Amino acid sequence: MAEWRADRPGSGRGGAIGRLALGVGLGLVVLLGLGVRMLDAPTVFTPEGIRAAGPDAYYHLRRVAYGYAHFPQVLEHDPYLNHPEGGDVIWPPGLDWSVAAAARLARP
Repeated sequence: MAEWRADRPGSGRGGAIGRLALGVGLGLVVLLGLGVRMLDAPTVFTPEGIRAAGPDAYYHLRRVAYGYAHFPQVLEHDPYLNHPEGGDVIWPPGLDWSVAAAARLARP
């Protein structure tokens, strides 16, 4: 068995084919997860409009709408929470920022 050396690129276990297989496998897992997540899309996106599942989803929609309008800012202190002082949003901004960014990229 050949000795592995850090100064020889691609000489480690797996090589380029292993990295390719890992990338393809991860891509398939992501696509499968996205497919499962989208199974209930017809119940959310209806002819009457968006029907989110619960108050948290509606609040995320509010943060996405704010992020879309004020990109790249995300609503971190909301004056509608804890009236009259407002309150800090407890969720990390990554999901809402990502959806707002995707919406801005997809806009006509």
